[in-house]
Amino acid sequence: MYADTITQSMKLAISETERRRNRQVAYNKKMGIKPASIIKAIPEQTAKLDELKHMSRNDLVKSAIETETAMKRFAEELDFERAIEFRDKLAKIQKELGK
Repeated sequence: MYADTITQSMKLAISETERRRNRQVAYNKKMGIKPASIIKAIPEQTAKLDELKHMSRNDLVKSAIETETAMKRFAEELDFERAIEFRDKLAKIQKELGK
């Protein structure tokens, strides 16, 4: 936090954070847990979305229509996680179209 003065609410937030941190450290020590960074592979979708920059406007429009159709189909099937993926993809396509 950055401020010229520390307010009462800041003191409370800082002390709560320290309390939680101390509790987590004690738990980790008791259970023999050594914190480590998460290492994840880069999702394939990131690479596919980079391809959007190299697509023609007609291909982008076609892709937007197909993506919207798939999004609506998944929503009708109550597969909301997939529908959200396609909604996000559609937003990126529309952003690219708007450039």
